[in-house]
Amino acid sequence: MLCRIIADTYLLTAWLIKRNDLSLFKRYKAYSVGKQKLFKLHLEEALPADNKDAERAIESLSESINEELWEELVTIDVGAPFEGMDSRKMAHETGLERVHRLVYSPYSADVHGEWTNLKVFHLQRCTNPLHRFHRLPRLTAPAMLVPQIVLDAAAMLAGTLRAWTAYYELRDAGARIDEFEDKIAGAFDIERRDDTPDQ
Repeated sequence: MLCRIIADTYLLTAWLIKRNDLSLFKRYKAYSVGKQKLFKLHLEEALPADNKDAERAIESLSESINEELWEELVTIDVGAPFEGMDSRKMAHETGLERVHRLVYSPYSADVHGEWTNLKVFHLQRCTNPLHRFHRLPRLTAPAMLVPQIVLDAAAMLAGTLRAWTAYYELRDAGARIDEFEDKIAGAFDIERRDDTPDQ
């Protein structure tokens, strides 16, 4: 799921930078703050009033919302932040189709609990042939840390940072981003590939 989150951030960051439209940045920010306000309202409704942890959480959310705009003026929009735009279109506009096809889309199955994800990671076949090999919940998770997935996540994070630093003309940051990727590759004792989905 971490790869999906990083891919989402990479696509959105690259798209906002490519569009370079202040109204889109403002819409994205307002949409996010509105969702935070809605979450706060749901918490106030769901949690007991005399719960100190709940009070702290709600107070913290209020402070965060009010940093942006007085909470009473924040509108809540439950639609999409950018009408008519989705991640596939963003990827096409920014030349990041590879990231969308090889990371964002497949890992969305994990995020949304699609059948393919459930089958691979959460279910196992019953070994009793009389039960027709139906599926049962898997009570132990398979240990899966695939080095290439970590490298791909690092490459996408580096791509996001490169897009951001290029936009703000932070020229000195490039070498540190390369160093970050090399350190990640070094941790797995493998060389960084040029075909990771950051292109």
